[in-house]
Amino acid sequence: AAYKLDLSPDMKRRRIHPTFNANLLRMYIPNDDVKFPGRHWEHILDLGTDPKEKSVLEVIGHAKRNSQWGFYTRWSDGFITEEPLENVRQTQPFEDY
Repeated sequence: AAYKLDLSPDMKRRRIHPTFNANLLRMYIPNDDVKFPGRHWEHILDLGTDPKEKSVLEVIGHAKRNSQWGFYTRWSDGFITEEPLENVRQTQPFEDY
């Protein structure tokens, strides 16, 4: 079975398809602010509404997975992600690392 969701205008602009298989859908459980303070859906689902461009602050580690190097990167918005070499190679924080 499939369900068609009523998506927000931001999601529609990003061309997210509104139809999902029932196996992918889960009951909504609100965030527990005591256990996980400051967790907002905007941090999980970046809709690109932030007008400021994010920049790499520092490279804090690396790992090799399936013969590809990944670099743990701290961004100006505070998030840490694992990025492939080609995404960080031309940055000053990578040179400093």
